[in-house]
Amino acid sequence: MSLGAARAASGTGRRLPFTGRSVTETGLYIGSALQGVDRKGRVALPADFRATIERNSAARTVMIAFHPSLPCLRGYDSQWAADTEADFRRRLLEGGDAEVIAAEREAAFGEVEQAPFDPSGRFILPDFFREEAKIDDRAFFIGAGP
Repeated sequence: MSLGAARAASGTGRRLPFTGRSVTETGLYIGSALQGVDRKGRVALPADFRATIERNSAARTVMIAFHPSLPCLRGYDSQWAADTEADFRRRLLEGGDAEVIAAEREAAFGEVEQAPFDPSGRFILPDFFREEAKIDDRAFFIGAGP
């Protein structure tokens, strides 16, 4: 995405990117961390990423989706979703191609799960996404900006 990205890899070497942004760009996703994933799919966001999500949006929620071009997952804060929807609406008002925008909107929001996290940053990676990404006992997060 055009936002901060982090990738998580399972014990099998598959990756999962984690992304987010804010209109005000109050926080950047920078750095990397290897996190354990338990049998129930619980994983803790790296502390810096958790702090960035909390600065960027009011919700203590990470959005999980398939990455559009890499064989992995992506994660982002709820502000990114609001910003993206605002961009779709702006493009429509400016005369953008409604069919193209509708397809992009479906790709951005179609297969997304909202995963709330606790004060320590722990959330449950939804089973469907975990299985599709072949994530076992480890997740590797890589930040990539706003």
